[in-house]
Amino acid sequence: MRLSNMELLRIISMLMVLVLHIHSLILGEPNRNEIVANPMISISRVFTYYLTIIAVDVFVLISGWFGIHLKIKKIAELYFQICFFVLIFLLFAFVSGQSGSVSIGGILGMLVMGNSEYWFLKPYIMLCFMAPLLNSYIEQASEKQFRMTLILGFSFLIIYGWIFPESTDWIQHGYSLPCFIYLYILARYLRLYPNKVTTMNMKVDFMIYLSLVLINTVVGILLIYFGIDIKGRNHFYFSPFIILTAVYLLLAFSKMEFHNKVINWIGSSCLAVFLFHSNQFFFNSYYRKPINTWFTHESFLVYFVYTSLLILSIYIISILLDKVRLYIWGNIVKE
Repeated sequence: MRLSNMELLRIISMLMVLVLHIHSLILGEPNRNEIVANPMISISRVFTYYLTIIAVDVFVLISGWFGIHLKIKKIAELYFQICFFVLIFLLFAFVSGQSGSVSIGGILGMLVMGNSEYWFLKPYIMLCFMAPLLNSYIEQASEKQFRMTLILGFSFLIIYGWIFPESTDWIQHGYSLPCFIYLYILARYLRLYPNKVTTMNMKVDFMIYLSLVLINTVVGILLIYFGIDIKGRNHFYFSPFIILTAVYLLLAFSKMEFHNKVINWIGSSCLAVFLFHSNQFFFNSYYRKPINTWFTHESFLVYFVYTSLLILSIYIISILLDKVRLYIWGNIVKE
């Protein structure tokens, strides 16, 4: 049975991806001149970035909170979902007269997730494959052994993936399987072994989350203003500050108790938002281009309204398309 509180968090994490990509892949962070000329707009952009950079960490933590139970049928369904959205984009390119921009190599890249825009799926699927082994260890290990595994693993990944990232490129700042594994087992530990830090009031968790976002924002603004180069360490998915921010948002939502059929209905399809939005054919022509235009030529208020409507439209279209996919998949499985 789907828990609506965590489904809502899953929905929000996908919304965060849409917003994050505006600030990380389209507009970028403001420079010093922008901060001086438009401080409020610049601060809001940096704040929004740190509000949403936790999206991937949150999504993986949710999987760890419940535990992944590997089923070949689920993996097959995921690959069918990828193929379905690739077909959608091919049809869209043909109808819009842009079929010439789609190559055989590009199609194959999307199907086998060889393109960089689907990077998340590769370590996540491998995490699913490893879940039975991880779950077995978690069930058999003592709390002390489990805690030591987390301390040693996180120490290694933070030292070589955050403090000295140049020395160990396979950690990839958090964009990798080892980081997904440790986020997964961290969430399992938090759920299986609650303590004073994790069982605080939901409002306290939210306050800690927002406080961490504000701290990251202030640090981010100061780094830009004074021209301090820390090689992007404040942007790494495996930054301890980013992980901690994601953890407290997870803990806050875990303490909600409600059931909502609409939220569960949307949550079951929210991965479609990532598949639809991240495809380069769609992203460059129908996301990057209009947002750049609005930000450059319109007032900030107009840009904000237009962009919000675009994000909402993408979310709704993605969910509705995935419901068609689910209907087709249901009929295939029945046969």
